[in-house]
Amino acid sequence: MNNFNTIIIADGEIPSPTYWGSYSYKQLICTDGAAVVLKNFEINPTIILGDLDTLLSHFKTEAQIQAEFPRAKLIRKQDQDTTDFEKSLLFAQNKNDYPILFLGIFGKAIDHSLHNLCLFSQFSSEAINRTAITNGTAKIEAAPPPMVWLNEFKGTTQWGFMLPPNCCIHTEIDQTISFFPMPEAELSSTGLYWELSNTKLSQQNKHSVRNKASKNRLYLHTKGLCFVILTQKRCPIVELQLNNTN
Repeated sequence: MNNFNTIIIADGEIPSPTYWGSYSYKQLICTDGAAVVLKNFEINPTIILGDLDTLLSHFKTEAQIQAEFPRAKLIRKQDQDTTDFEKSLLFAQNKNDYPILFLGIFGKAIDHSLHNLCLFSQFSSEAINRTAITNGTAKIEAAPPPMVWLNEFKGTTQWGFMLPPNCCIHTEIDQTISFFPMPEAELSSTGLYWELSNTKLSQQNKHSVRNKASKNRLYLHTKGLCFVILTQKRCPIVELQLNNTN
């Protein structure tokens, strides 16, 4: 069973707890729009964070919101220069609460989904750096990625995260793996059916989607920013490596 310090839930398409309820966590942060869905799931958030406009449209006052969520700490931030999801990211980053599982960052409004993807990219690089600095060894113990999202459709679960410069991903043979550069990246691999060798990927040119794992360990060396998406039931386990040891 994987352990997370934090789960952050945004107001997109939130997977049923069937797909993530078995993971342990220390705190669950949700934007105020997601709080209504969690209430329907009968899950109590630790923190409800945002401008609270969605909840206030349901419950009228902060006192009524607190009565509906008696175990949650309400953190109202009315800054209109950041979205509620960005406020949650900043809150978790300030406390160094990694690893973090993200739910509901995609779906519903397309502009929110694309903006959330950009924010995820921006904050992931800092999360990877902080994890490496905190550990300080050449090889970091296998664990969930510092920041990973879960997406579910028709019973299929996909896990996405930003690739560190060097890593080993624990895989299952034949599982589907796709790469998405932000906007360009160069990848080399050991453990794919269609290996990458200093392959330059670009949003405007060459892509690498629906590849498959050929081994139980996938070694990747990445230059630039690139997301990986793995189609599998459980959260991926990753070893971050400070040097290219493969």
